[in-house]
This record gives sequence, structure tokens and C-alpha cells, in this order.
Amino acid sequence: FILFPLLTMRLFAEEKKLGTLEGLFTAPVRTLEVVLAKYFASVTLYAVLMLPIFGFFAVFEKITGEGAAFHSGAFWGSALGLLLIGLFYIALGVFASSITANQLIAAMVTFVGVMLHYFAGFLHQFITTPGSLWTSTLTYFSSIEHMGAFSDGLIDTRPIFYYLSLAVLLLGLTHQVLEYRKWKA
Repeated sequence: FILFPLLTMRLFAEEKKLGTLEGLFTAPVRTLEVVLAKYFASVTLYAVLMLPIFGFFAVFEKITGEGAAFHSGAFWGSALGLLLIGLFYIALGVFASSITANQLIAAMVTFVGVMLHYFAGFLHQFITTPGSLWTSTLTYFSSIEHMGAFSDGLIDTRPIFYYLSLAVLLLGLTHQVLEYRKWKA
């Protein structure tokens, strides 16, 4: 949870604080290209930080002599789930960094957003009316439910579409915020 605010808090907030954001706006690149470049740089760093997880499974295979871990749907489903949730949370952090000039505020907004999304999954367990619209909505937005399905090896297109569309929406909002600041300045 703390990884995503740390990865993204300086992306645009520090640029605004130092006054170098105007230099990016006058460069011969589009604002969307800047947003996507910073986003994919953060996604690449996130993917590199997640690589040791694959190493743990290789060590487990060597120690136990069981090689089924890399061939199971649960392993690859969990990896896909972590990647998709990371794409969404990084996009949330990029957006939070674009709306403030203070990197600590950007980190706090990202952290609160990540925690709200995560703990929304627990709310549906406390609602006692199964089958209600509220329960089914919270279940759909629950990252716990999605990761549970992915870790069981069930790859459904609904959570894939959910996380990718939220990431695209947040990147689009980031682009709009920066375009507004570009023309306002």
C-alpha cells in the first residue's frame, strides 16, 4: 500500500514545486505523451520491484523439488491480478500528483485512495442483505474479491476491464488537469 504513493508522489508535484512543469509544456511533446511517459516509467519500476516474487517461487521449487508452482493458473492469475491492481493504483498516484504541488499531499491522497478502494471490499461482508444492489456493487468494486478469483486461477474479463478502464480514466483526468494548467498559465 505504501509502495504506490512512494512511486508516484514526485511525478508532477515536484515539477510544479520546482517550476519545471512549464518547461515540459513548452517542449515539442504533447501533454498526453508526458503523462504516459511518467506513467509507464512508474509501471516499469513497479514491475521490476515485483520480479523477486518470481524468484521466491524458483527458490521454493529448488527446496521442495515440486515444480508445479510456475505451471499453475493460481500463480499466473495472481501475477496478472497484482499487475492490474498496480496499473490502477499507479494511475491514481499520477492523478494525485497532478492535482497538487506538494508531494506529501500527493502521497497522502494516493494512500487514502488506495486504502478506500481496498477496504471497500470489506464493507460487503458486513451488509446482511445478500443479493441487494448495494452488496453486488461493493462486491464488484472489491479488490479482495478480484484477487481471490485471480489467485484461484480464474481469469475473468470483468476485473481486467475494470482495472484497465479505471487506469485509463485516471490518466485521462491527469491529462485534462495538466492541459488546464497549461492553458491557464
